[in-house]
Amino acid sequence: MTIMSNEQFAEYVLNLAKDAPPFEPNATYYPEGDCIEFFASPAPFYGDRIDDFITVYRRHETDEITGLLIKGISGICKHIPGFKNEIKQGSVKLEYILFLAKLFTSKQQATYQKLIDMAEENDVRTRLAGVE
Repeated sequence: MTIMSNEQFAEYVLNLAKDAPPFEPNATYYPEGDCIEFFASPAPFYGDRIDDFITVYRRHETDEITGLLIKGISGICKHIPGFKNEIKQGSVKLEYILFLAKLFTSKQQATYQKLIDMAEENDVRTRLAGVE
């Protein structure tokens, strides 16, 4: 085992990332957590849970929304007749999932609208393979 100073470790990590492709907005479904995570920006963020379904990711410096976590995807999807067939056809636009989540709450309408607009702007899709 090699012991490194903080500066050496930071340099090592930065060297690992130097050949990484440029950031692109993305959304991923995690079957093990039955959730979707969406990032519109690579900025450092903190989580702000706004209701039972959504945690908004906000930029540290400005509180601007940079992404989100949607929980309980299977539960949301099973309340909409025929939606399961749409999922099996392939990817689903993120704003559709946010719309479904919005159906269950009205406490944070302005924040939901901002999230839907952001997802639509970035035309981000995710595969929901494994949603039951």
